[in-house]
Amino acid sequence: MFIHGFAKKDRGNIQRDEESQLKMLAAAALSLEEELVHVALETNKWREVVCDG
Repeated sequence: MFIHGFAKKDRGNIQRDEESQLKMLAAAALSLEEELVHVALETNKWREVVCDG
């Protein structure tokens, strides 16, 4: 699961306050029930990222 992504050429590292907020967001996302994840995907709140590798 990607919570936040950015190109290193466009930006340095995240700030400490951003790190704290992203950790809280990740914890909340990982605790969601499977049905809610499906709803988020179906309503385009989330999207699946496919990587060929």
